Amino acid sequence: MEHQILCVEIQRKKKLYYYDAETDPSPKQIIDLNEGSIDVSECGECKKGTCFNIVTPKRVHVCCCEKSKDQEAWISALIQSGATFVEDKTLAMVTAKSLFDFTALDIDKQEVNLNKFKGKVCLVVNVACE
Repeated sequence: MEHQILCVEIQRKKKLYYYDAETDPSPKQIIDLNEGSIDVSECGECKKGTCFNIVTPKRVHVCCCEKSKDQEAWISALIQSGATFVEDKTLAMVTAKSLFDFTALDIDKQEVNLNKFKGKVCLVVNVACE
């Protein structure tokens, strides 16, 4: 079952409001674009040109549009509100031969080359779940 969420982005307040339906009197969720660094990127797991990620310090929000023109407009509006555009590294993952060919972000959002853990026992955990 497809679930549609409507969003309104207010640039002067730098907030993104999520609604379940057009008639909802109040938002289901508010993303404050003033809280820490916000990254925006195209979603590598979805249909090209329709989805994008908003990465906040607390979680990743996946947003999808019906048209690539809408996706471009959202990304542009988020950048104008202070978000940083981050290139999708999904294509680099296709050529990786092992875990140690990847990089990851640490708790302070600093990039770490996993090659530094080569020869050690590693446990990889996905903590970006809802």
